[in-house]
Amino acid sequence: MKSKLSNIRRGLIHEGPIQYFRRIYRLGRYRYFMQSIKASNRLNSKHALVNGYQLLLPIRRQGIVEELLLFGSHEPECTKLYRTRLRPGDVVLDVGTNLGYYLAIASSVIGSTGCIFGFEPDKELFSCAIENAGILNCQIQIQNLAVSAKPGTVLFHVSEVANWGSIRKSDILKPDLSVEVDCVSIDSFCAKNSIMPSMIRMDIEGGEVEALTGANDVLTNGRPNLFIELHTVLISRIELLQILDLLSLWGYKRYVLVDRYYDWPWSTKRARKEAVTSISHTEFKEKALNGRLPNVVGVFSNGNR
Repeated sequence: MKSKLSNIRRGLIHEGPIQYFRRIYRLGRYRYFMQSIKASNRLNSKHALVNGYQLLLPIRRQGIVEELLLFGSHEPECTKLYRTRLRPGDVVLDVGTNLGYYLAIASSVIGSTGCIFGFEPDKELFSCAIENAGILNCQIQIQNLAVSAKPGTVLFHVSEVANWGSIRKSDILKPDLSVEVDCVSIDSFCAKNSIMPSMIRMDIEGGEVEALTGANDVLTNGRPNLFIELHTVLISRIELLQILDLLSLWGYKRYVLVDRYYDWPWSTKRARKEAVTSISHTEFKEKALNGRLPNVVGVFSNGNR
């Protein structure tokens, strides 16, 4: 309680009362609390209705699970953007599949002629994703693997929050236990299976540098669309600049960014809309150098969409 009051006090001093309360209103956390009371009977449900599908949920209730039970959606602006970047028949790599939320979103667009290859090292989430994939309208293969710079094994930190597991250990992610898991690189997986993805979606809580390092061949030769959450609170500025340099080297010049701070189902529609911006590579790098980049989802276009 004392720490919360201290944070409020710092916010009021740093931002001023008007800006502070404007931000709090736009963030809309009060709507979350109202919905938690109104829809409390849903919180013990084993399934949530997402995009017309009843998805099986893990036992852990925090994070994405709670969002889906209360609101039926997760990252509303990111979800809209993801739909617009997909086409019927797409081949998708879904790195960090979790329980399969984005599988349900993609399947309704790419259809029966498309296919998704998912990767989820968390065993409970992998089991959910397997079951959820079975009710979706496209070809889906889920691998119980992490994705990193090269094939082998890696230490994976399972979190108390269903969508916060990572190969990067951080107290921010509320790690619960650490397990050794098998891992694969994007290049090795695609070469072994003779595939070239048209879309790579990635949300792996700070493991972006390692995963992208292991995707050089695919990104150089195939230049798929990228839909990646960059966890700027978990990676260093040097690592972020490394990612930007790699994107430039691979020919990605057009970016759309979503400020994840406001992309919640309970945030105001205006705040969510204003959280989405188009940006050039130069502008993106300048923000990164100046430390003004929030936790973002980046949509990196191959120029064809």
